[in-house]
Amino acid sequence: MRKSWTLKVWAAAVATLLVLGACGDGADEGDVEPEETTPTAAEVDAGPAELLVVATTTILGDLVKGIVGDDATVTVLLPVGADPHDYQPSSRDGVTIREADLVVANGLGLEESLISVLEAAHEDGARILEVGDMVDPMEWGEGRDPHEGEEDDHAEEEEEHHHEEEGEEEEEEHHHEEEGEEEEEEHHHEEEGDDDHAEGEEEEEGDHGEDHDHAEDEGGHAHEGAFDPHFWFDPSRVQRAVELIAAELADIGKVLSPSEWTARGESYAAEIGRAADQAQEILAAVPESRRKLVTNHDSFSYFGAYFDFEVLDSVLPGSGLAQADTARLARIVEEIREEGVTTLFTETIADAGVVMTVANEFDPPLGVVELYTGSLGPEGSNADTYVKWLVENARRIAEALAP
Repeated sequence: MRKSWTLKVWAAAVATLLVLGACGDGADEGDVEPEETTPTAAEVDAGPAELLVVATTTILGDLVKGIVGDDATVTVLLPVGADPHDYQPSSRDGVTIREADLVVANGLGLEESLISVLEAAHEDGARILEVGDMVDPMEWGEGRDPHEGEEDDHAEEEEEHHHEEEGEEEEEEHHHEEEGEEEEEEHHHEEEGDDDHAEGEEEEEGDHGEDHDHAEDEGGHAHEGAFDPHFWFDPSRVQRAVELIAAELADIGKVLSPSEWTARGESYAAEIGRAADQAQEILAAVPESRRKLVTNHDSFSYFGAYFDFEVLDSVLPGSGLAQADTARLARIVEEIREEGVTTLFTETIADAGVVMTVANEFDPPLGVVELYTGSLGPEGSNADTYVKWLVENARRIAEALAP
């Protein structure tokens, strides 16, 4: 009995070894193994970054990239060459904004068609930094030709004078009627004075609210008291914007320590300062008598204030989407003759047709020079980063205006 049991045990052991051997052989012959996941191209491009930042314009996108380097994924909504005033957002833009750790926008009405998208995302909890109103923006038209708009002011004064004369005639015509009703009116006010006062306050507040809404609906363009959104023409304000972005990244607290983000911002701001000094040196070749700019779009006030140029006028009023009328163009032509301007400046992102029309009013025609304004240049150009953008514009202006 013992011998028979031992043989059975050895038989079972041998069978087990044979089975294990067969399984090993089967794996060597190509049995199915668990599949490994292959990363997509988008995942490879994104890399291991844990921080996602979205910027609205190419210039803001470059400022963000100058701070984060390879330590974040940066998505820029507007393509190179797009006019921020005219950009039409896609449905995907709203999703991208909501997925970001930080959204950097210009604000001050620049991204006109994105305003509602950004507001909706903010209400849903998106972290949005609008840097324009945080860098001490200039009022719209500040630093421009002091004579601009005098014709409109004169017309308004005449209209006010006309209404004053009409008011005096009406007052004299109804003088006796008012005397007869004076006592009744006084009694009426005694009874309802408090209610009328309250209603008057409500109406006054409502009027102010309507004016404010109107200014916002127009994107802040050509309204006294509104702010000019084109702050990036002033490198000192751009340095401040860089510091604000770095501080926001430090507060988010991803990837790098707060002190490292602060140091990144300071380093990049210093680089912008060196580029601004280089631009100043280039523009020093332009004598004071020729430091006069006539442009196609009212966006150079910051440039004029920082680099000491007089911005005489723009062919297109307010926003770049506005249309110039015949009277405005005639006035600009006359102003150009009086000031001895020889070159007009247009934008790489805009149609130069109207500017060319003005230039051709002269014999010989005035020179027309393109500048980079609301967008960086294409990759590989002399303006594909903000630092290069700044220096390239200075070079083009100096070459056009220096003797």
